[in-house]
Amino acid sequence: MDTTVSWAVTARSRTPALDPLQGGEIVLLPMAALRFLGGEQALAGLLPGFRDAGAVAVCIWFEADHGARSRADLAQIPLIEMADVSPVEVERGLLDQIAGQMRSRLRQQQDRQTHLFDTLAANRGLETIIRVLSEHVGRMVAYVPSTGPVVTSSSNAVVPEPPILRRVENAPEVTTVPLDSGDGVLWLTPVLHRGARLGVLAITGAASPPSAGEALSIRQVAAAVSVEQGRLDAAAEAEQRQRTLFSQDLFAGRALETLYGRARALGITLPTEGFVTVVAAEDQNAALPEVVKDRLHGLLNRQASYPLLDQGKALLMLMPPVLRGDSSTGLVLRTLAPLGGRIAVGVSDTVAEPARVADAVEEAQTALLVSRRTRGGAPTRFSETGAYGLLAPLRNTPVARRMVGQMLDPLLRYDEQHHASLTETLETYMVSNGNASVTARQLNLHRNSLAYRLRQIEDLTGLPLSVAENRLLLALALRLQKLA
Repeated sequence: MDTTVSWAVTARSRTPALDPLQGGEIVLLPMAALRFLGGEQALAGLLPGFRDAGAVAVCIWFEADHGARSRADLAQIPLIEMADVSPVEVERGLLDQIAGQMRSRLRQQQDRQTHLFDTLAANRGLETIIRVLSEHVGRMVAYVPSTGPVVTSSSNAVVPEPPILRRVENAPEVTTVPLDSGDGVLWLTPVLHRGARLGVLAITGAASPPSAGEALSIRQVAAAVSVEQGRLDAAAEAEQRQRTLFSQDLFAGRALETLYGRARALGITLPTEGFVTVVAAEDQNAALPEVVKDRLHGLLNRQASYPLLDQGKALLMLMPPVLRGDSSTGLVLRTLAPLGGRIAVGVSDTVAEPARVADAVEEAQTALLVSRRTRGGAPTRFSETGAYGLLAPLRNTPVARRMVGQMLDPLLRYDEQHHASLTETLETYMVSNGNASVTARQLNLHRNSLAYRLRQIEDLTGLPLSVAENRLLLALALRLQKLA
């Protein structure tokens, strides 16, 4: 017979005398109580009532008569006769038993707390903490974080669906939720850190709320998970800060000593070969969609030595020449293709040493600028930028702005006032290498009409087009205007 004492109640001295019984009790019936209830002859009549109230046995301090024994057998309730033992001795024994059990439970709680604190101090991780809780309550446990993978004590642990998780209040209490299978329940409690929910603990329980001891273990482990999760999050944030600093220093061309120091702290090596790719929205004022950032992060998530820097409106990446057995550039373009949107991509030339990465960043940003202004966002390598690549660093200098203004502003004003196309005519003429026949054909003009427009351009700019240097200056001005 189980000797665990869970509770003690006293039967009422008047009817209904058996109301306090909850079921599962051993009824202690001294002679004085029996006389009050009707004497020894009333025992046979009381036994069925004890059975119906859920008592598991009746203990008396006298010898029962044959009728009472027969009635006990008929009611299938044990009748324990203790004629040679005084009630005082029984009470003392029960009190000793209860006190011993309480001491044992306190020791168990202290041992569990010590085990839990040792686990936390040793930084053994969430998996170990979840196993500790599973051992404490003797049940399967799952921890469902708000973000990140689920941690379970075994592969058979029940992982609740989001609709069930949303029913858990942000309070350190245990919520009991029936399983859909009808076989038991889930005990759910939130894991909180500074008032914010980190996740939910789910314990496969019996068809009742947890006992006081089980609830205490669950709350203690929830607190331990909160501490461990907070530690892991802080470590992840610190590592991310170090990675961001490493990326910033590498792309900015910091001293090699600084770069090597940051690389050692992260446990990575500096890249020896690669190229810089910058991805941004075609519109320079638009933000880069988060889905694009997520996909590109996924491409480089296993390439620790090749950093990625989120600049808000653009993503800067140092990429190896070959990634996953494929051309890195081709892989990036195939990743972006299904996402749609107007995305521009600039790619540097290949660099073979960390000290050259900062130069590669400038090349990639120049290629991005040319992609946006002249190629409709199409992926552009620095080697494909031609004269635009040479002029890009000059586009916003006072000298360049003054030159563009002096040569092109008269044409732009004339076009605006007269709804003309002199600027377009000049650009087509330059692209056609000064060939009037090709230019007229491109613009669908008669040669005489083209000649008239060219004379207007010469008059407005003051630069005869027959002079090669003038044509060069106008060609440079047109390119600088596009880049500005």
